[in-house]
Amino acid sequence: MPESRPFLSVVVPVLNEAGCIASFIDRMTAALDTQVSSWEIVVVDDGSTDRTRVIVEACASGDPRVRLLAGAHRGKGAALQRGMREALGEWRFMADADLAMPPENLSRFLELARRDHAPAIIIGSREAPGSQRIGESLSRHAIGRVFNWIVRLLAVPGLKDTQCGFKMFSAAAAESVFPRLTVSGFAFDVELLFLARRAGLEIREVGIVWHGRGDSRVAFGRGAAAFLDIARIRWRWRHERVQGAGARRSWTILALTAAVFAIGFLYRYNALGGALGGFDGDHFMYYIGAKQVLHGERPIRRIRRIRRIRRMRRIRAATGVTRPTTRGCCCSRRSSGRTPRSIRAMHRSRRAPRPSPPAVRP
Repeated sequence: MPESRPFLSVVVPVLNEAGCIASFIDRMTAALDTQVSSWEIVVVDDGSTDRTRVIVEACASGDPRVRLLAGAHRGKGAALQRGMREALGEWRFMADADLAMPPENLSRFLELARRDHAPAIIIGSREAPGSQRIGESLSRHAIGRVFNWIVRLLAVPGLKDTQCGFKMFSAAAAESVFPRLTVSGFAFDVELLFLARRAGLEIREVGIVWHGRGDSRVAFGRGAAAFLDIARIRWRWRHERVQGAGARRSWTILALTAAVFAIGFLYRYNALGGALGGFDGDHFMYYIGAKQVLHGERPIRRIRRIRRIRRMRRIRAATGVTRPTTRGCCCSRRSSGRTPRSIRAMHRSRRAPRPSPPAVRP
């Protein structure tokens, strides 16, 4: 590992943040100098139209550890994707420019990162033990809880807070997850954690102190779009399996389905030579059809019963016994609605006279 590689990279996406970006750089620099031996701040400008770029360039000219990546507006997810790709740190910390989390809370992330068996991803949580919410409106808190409930139901179960803007990734985790990111809007955090969970990466939550902002950009329209993004994430990655177990299961189901239809097709054209006991292909395809299963019937049991009835009829024809059976025939109570007594009377009227036994010679 090269000596110039910093221990921590702080990646912050900005869009028209001229009012707070200078304060962010000053406060984050002071916190990093006391907590980390080597660091860098990567500011990714997402097409700002105010003086954000000018302010960051001025800060970068005075400190080479501050870098600016300027580009057109593509969304917060796309800006973070670029910043994480160009960051050099062993650990990469994504943050919001408004510093809703005080930079002093960074020590909680670093404590986990410096352990021997550190998790690959450490996310700030406003619901984990030790967290504290300050100045958050009741409506925003309610919307956030409903959104998190849907996220846990459809994407990443077990995580209490996926939308906090402060998360730390190891270099390997960032290089594994961020290139596969497809959502650039508000729900990009969910896709990040969804991909990380599928890749088998360990995710740990750490409680933080969080200060609410009255001018937050989380509006109703963006929140509604985030709900749709959750459904898209689930749909887009429904067949994705990082370790291949789900893919093998899908191929197995597909092979079994193809085998069932192949047997039905071959038997329909007598290619199996009556291997199913003379049960023709039309009845075979009918009784194994989805319609029968849908109505709760048991196709294999019906096949066996019909084979048994036909076998009994062949035996009666060979022995000369013409008495029909009421079980499963066309005049049974199940098919005709007649009572058992009327069925027996009808059978007695149709019964052919039995041949008289041969005379016994003296």
